[in-house]
Amino acid sequence: MLNLKVAGYRVAAAKEMVRIQTLDTPATETDRYGKAGAEVIVAVPRDETVVFIKRRLSIAEVLPYLEGLDYVILEGFEHEAAVPKIIAAKTLQEAESYNDGSAIALSGLIVESEVETAKATQLKLPIFKSLTEAGKLADLVEKL
Repeated sequence: MLNLKVAGYRVAAAKEMVRIQTLDTPATETDRYGKAGAEVIVAVPRDETVVFIKRRLSIAEVLPYLEGLDYVILEGFEHEAAVPKIIAAKTLQEAESYNDGSAIALSGLIVESEVETAKATQLKLPIFKSLTEAGKLADLVEKL
């Protein structure tokens, strides 16, 4: 993401958090507003603005809020179809489970294992070490 930002692009990130029900803190004013029926709550601390929408939105519903940005990096959302993906996986088996035909590259802990990396070449995707090859990965994304 940093390489895209350095290149002058406006970048957003969305993270799917399936194990967490809410980021709102219980018993705070924003939590009480939601429990009282507010559908949208905006919290504005000194250094950021947080918008709580009190229902889960699909990616299609989220994207209009990100209009005007050049790239949106999604983490998770494995089941979103027709979205170019960089698969972050630990093993070939995991990578195959995420590969719906829209993947453009492979990365993640899989690159730490020579055995798994060698097996992953059968996917015919470029493989990147994200910590040391982020620039190459950003170059690939820019070409889309």
